[in-house]
Amino acid sequence: MIMMWRSATIPCRPSIRDSQMSVREYSAMCLFLSWVHPYVQKTSPAYKKMISSSINLIKPMNDTIIAIIGGFVTTVLSGFTSWFFAKKKYNAEVDNHLITNMQESLEFYKTLADDNKVRLEAVLAENAELRKEVNEMREKLVALTSVLAQYGLLKLMEDNKPEE
Repeated sequence: MIMMWRSATIPCRPSIRDSQMSVREYSAMCLFLSWVHPYVQKTSPAYKKMISSSINLIKPMNDTIIAIIGGFVTTVLSGFTSWFFAKKKYNAEVDNHLITNMQESLEFYKTLADDNKVRLEAVLAENAELRKEVNEMREKLVALTSVLAQYGLLKLMEDNKPEE
């Protein structure tokens, strides 16, 4: 677009048309004439033509600037939107992996607890048998001790018997 502006010329008065002035130069001249020379008749058709042509030259520049700003804003907004949803997706994936790891740890500890429960039951059953056996041994020991005590008393009494 800018290249077209430089190469295009605006036909106006014969002096301007002959000089082959570029659009930018012509627009600058029109603005200069309207601001610096207040005695130019603002109602003359040449003045109106100069002002309208300079405004028509500025409008495409405004459209270009608006398009550039619009493109920039769109890029920034789309980048932010994609970052926002990607962040949510990433957080959801992290939470999903965390839940999966917790479930695996829970299963590991559950099998460990079940295994320990089985071992504990086996040890408790063996402990009960051993307690029963110890109680039986104590009873036998008491019985033997009492038998020995009776035998020892008898022997002692026999040894201490006066001889006749």
